[in-house]
Amino acid sequence: MKRKRELTNHSNKNSVTPKRWTVGIDLGDQWSRYCVLNEEGEAVEEGRFRTTPGALRKHFAGSEPMRIAIEAGTHSLWVSEHLRQFGHEVLVANAREIRAITHSDSKSDQLDAEKLARYARVDPKILHPIAHRSMEMQRSLNVIRARDVLARMRTMAVNAVRGLVKPCGHRLPLCSTESFAGRCRADLPAELLDIAEPLLKQIELATAQITLCDKRIEELADGVYHETKALRQIPGVGALTALTYVLTVADKRRFSQSRGVGCYLGFRPRRSPVRRF
Repeated sequence: MKRKRELTNHSNKNSVTPKRWTVGIDLGDQWSRYCVLNEEGEAVEEGRFRTTPGALRKHFAGSEPMRIAIEAGTHSLWVSEHLRQFGHEVLVANAREIRAITHSDSKSDQLDAEKLARYARVDPKILHPIAHRSMEMQRSLNVIRARDVLARMRTMAVNAVRGLVKPCGHRLPLCSTESFAGRCRADLPAELLDIAEPLLKQIELATAQITLCDKRIEELADGVYHETKALRQIPGVGALTALTYVLTVADKRRFSQSRGVGCYLGFRPRRSPVRRF
């Protein structure tokens, strides 16, 4: 069977426009593979395109509305938003629930794309579709994630300084991270301070950046995500914890019962199958 390279060329003036075609896309960091099935389940088109907004628009913006299945991953958020803007129905598959793809012995990008298309054509529930948070919420969550990276970098630098001075017979006293650089400069001898100084500067820089992130998180919690106000009334819950919770849960209407939130966050013991002898 001859494969066509351009998805936008699947129809012409002399042919009947298909009512419902199904597409599976295996998203890659540089290139993505796709497979198109017609109403009879025949693979009529397959190919690849660069994983960029421009290439996605070129291949899908001019097509008739289709059902498109992709796997959840790094690029699935922006890809799904673009495809929906083009008028397509998009299913974002939960990769952990489709072991026939993730654990296949004959795994390839093209086969994965075809499997996604066939599952979406037969029964979308097989894919256990997930709901992405909005792009605005993802950008807000990225502020929290950036802060987490800075905090871990700072902790690593502090531990490195403490570890470097111990073999030389010095032990730094316990103190807050914000005052750590000052205490080191006051307690360490010149020969050790000269070695630790580059790390101390990085600790101070990270502390300043974390402070800016905290300020931004406070602004988001107070000015954008007003749901955090109720959570912050709980003792010990500040803007960071409340905002993280709100952005993680995203749309609360996804849960029919409040107990479902705990399961979504992983607060549920794993269930083992019952064995009967």
